[in-house]
Amino acid sequence: MSNNSKKILVIEDEEPVRKVIVDALQDLNCEVLEAKNGQEGLDIALSEHPGLVLLDLIMPKLAGQQVCERLRSDTWGKNVHVIILTNLDSKTEKEELKDLSVDDYLVKSNYKLEEIMEKVKKILLI
Repeated sequence: MSNNSKKILVIEDEEPVRKVIVDALQDLNCEVLEAKNGQEGLDIALSEHPGLVLLDLIMPKLAGQQVCERLRSDTWGKNVHVIILTNLDSKTEKEELKDLSVDDYLVKSNYKLEEIMEKVKKILLI
């Protein structure tokens, strides 16, 4: 397991949602990075190389799917764990993101915070 395996990047434009997720991840003793839009998130991911990216889809500057596509085209990014965490419950989006090898696609309203943290722990083996 790499040194960055417990480093998690949360890319979420809604500040209250981002704060709740970041606080919960910090309780898991993870190093947490934050981005408030897709472009900022992509830049941080490519420079910091987190072990996991929690990615919203509908964001300013660069949509989540574009962030994922650009990550997957990068030598490092093609293998990073990605969980989509969105309000968009679309079969089309799910299929397109499945092709980008995302680890999970979670609709925010369908999951409790504890369930999301369990998925994070499973992926990062913590």
